[in-house]
Amino acid sequence: MTPEVALLFAGDKVCIRGISEHDPLPILITKDVEIASSDREPIPEARQTWGEESTISVADVRESNSHAFYLPRPPRSYECAGVHVEYPLFDKDGRPTGSVSWLEVYGEYLPQPNGSIVRIDLKGVKDCIKRLPATTTGKILGWTKTTYVTFTPFLEPIDAEGN
Repeated sequence: MTPEVALLFAGDKVCIRGISEHDPLPILITKDVEIASSDREPIPEARQTWGEESTISVADVRESNSHAFYLPRPPRSYECAGVHVEYPLFDKDGRPTGSVSWLEVYGEYLPQPNGSIVRIDLKGVKDCIKRLPATTTGKILGWTKTTYVTFTPFLEPIDAEGN
């Protein structure tokens, strides 16, 4: 950079998510750009670490007492494991409303040779989906569609009460 061009820039340091979250990296900025002081600080980890989403039919959920899901990694000593559960909502005529409801179910961490898992009791999930149809049938074309529940395992810090 020529000395004339260098005069247009100033040096600063910032943390960048996914690149350098804890140690600020040197950057060059034009003199009119302002960097917030919070951008120079380490980026905190997200509250929850998410695993991969799975879908299970309402009928299969109703037939099971518990289910296990792979976690993204083993929990740290200060974390608990659970599963975020989403299920579709239906109107009084049994038609999907296009929206969902959800709950979080905490479970038991189990180390396994193929990866860490969390096993949850499905009782609370069954209570929430007891009125959901296992399938819906289209009135015009007569197609049948299976109703699914979505499960996403997560890890999160244990709160002050030990939950």
